Amino acid sequence: MCVNAVIQSESVTIMFEFAHARRFTAVRLHCNNLFTRDVRVFRRAVVRAGLSATDRSLTAADSAAAVVHDHRRDSLIDFARNVVIALPRVVGRYVSVQLFFDAPWMLLSEVRFESSTSCRAFCADFLAASL
Repeated sequence: MCVNAVIQSESVTIMFEFAHARRFTAVRLHCNNLFTRDVRVFRRAVVRAGLSATDRSLTAADSAAAVVHDHRRDSLIDFARNVVIALPRVVGRYVSVQLFFDAPWMLLSEVRFESSTSCRAFCADFLAASL
């Protein structure tokens, strides 16, 4: 996915849906850093999770459950790299990843979540389905 900041706003949000609620431990984003071509790794990532697509915690700017990762700019090495964001105690079926531009272009080639099913996740999924 390649996104241009001139066309978009200062950030782009990607929503992921999973079959069941899961306990997430990390997300890995493979990003390009070809700064000689105005492509850089994002400067900030905000990750939110919720049990339903309409869960307020997915969109709330002041969500206490949001995980914020500030990425340090690299102006020396222009290789693509994995950026790993730890997600402590994050449980949900829907995950929102908001990435903030650090250059006119941002290029992601892979997004991988590290997660597992857990009793808490299944209980949360069951409660959401019964409401």
